[in-house]
Amino acid sequence: MFRKTRHPRKETTREEALAALVRNNYGVLATVNPDGDPRATAVNYTLLDDETVIFHSSKMGEKMDNIRQHDKVSFFVVDSESINPGEFTANFMSVAVHGHAEIFEGEAAYPYLLKLTKGLDSVPTDEEIHDYTYPSRIGKVAIVLIHIDQMTGKLAEHAG
Repeated sequence: MFRKTRHPRKETTREEALAALVRNNYGVLATVNPDGDPRATAVNYTLLDDETVIFHSSKMGEKMDNIRQHDKVSFFVVDSESINPGEFTANFMSVAVHGHAEIFEGEAAYPYLLKLTKGLDSVPTDEEIHDYTYPSRIGKVAIVLIHIDQMTGKLAEHAG
């Protein structure tokens, strides 16, 4: 169950939150390790569709171990931020995503790897991505989809 936003007047529309996710490609993923301790990791990402964030990772490591153990994750992106000097306030736009992660490896990861690469860098062709990926890298990379269960955009603007 998700809590309501404490300041509903600062909450954006879903469309504004999605637009902020599209404008950016770097966010912070939060997972929980088997001991129940939180972990945060910065990742490059793209929005696969209105319901899914996608990023890549090594198949091994704490982040992936945590997701395999517990698929519920949070993901956070700061779209913009500025301090109002001397006012003890800031203007910002952020998006918090809560969802469940799904891991794809090997051949199953490849179609998502293409979409992720195109989302981050539209220059490479499918053939260039394939040549770079195969054969040495496809066995080492995993693709993670975050299926969005809840998303909240927050916009705080303070008069200067």
